[in-house]
Amino acid sequence: MQPTHSHLNLSPGLDSETQIIAKRNLVEVLRKALAQRSYLPGLLNIGSATDRYQPAGRELRLTRGLIELMGEVRHPCSLVTKSGGVERDLELIAPMAAQKLAAVHGTVTTLDAGLERKPEPRAAAPYRRLRTIERLAQAGVPVGVSVAPQIRFVNNDWKKVLEATG
Repeated sequence: MQPTHSHLNLSPGLDSETQIIAKRNLVEVLRKALAQRSYLPGLLNIGSATDRYQPAGRELRLTRGLIELMGEVRHPCSLVTKSGGVERDLELIAPMAAQKLAAVHGTVTTLDAGLERKPEPRAAAPYRRLRTIERLAQAGVPVGVSVAPQIRFVNNDWKKVLEATG
């Protein structure tokens, strides 16, 4: 579900998959904002409203542009994703992580692939998410794990998820 689509009076279901809304000048706008004298640096989180690694992202390359900018200006950032697409940007993220400027938070809500497919039929399977977390950690990137949302009596295997992400 995409709350941004609801805010725009679009369906958070079907429209979130068919109506792509992208701020194509995002990197330029952020560069300008970071250059303002009044800007107070702080951790910038990428992907908290919607996953930054959706299919349109390969073509638009906005997430990569954001990460490149953060590395260029040495600004701390974190990414939240459930996608293995973050591995495409590992060569940018790992050097930033070595300078304590980047971290990634992977979302794994259940280890049950069948259950995971019901609300998110095109999202990465749990085993793929675990593999991405492992690859990021092996590259020296600090990795957190988000198990939310947990739905009582539906996907309450969060302890197993945390064990699997070790």
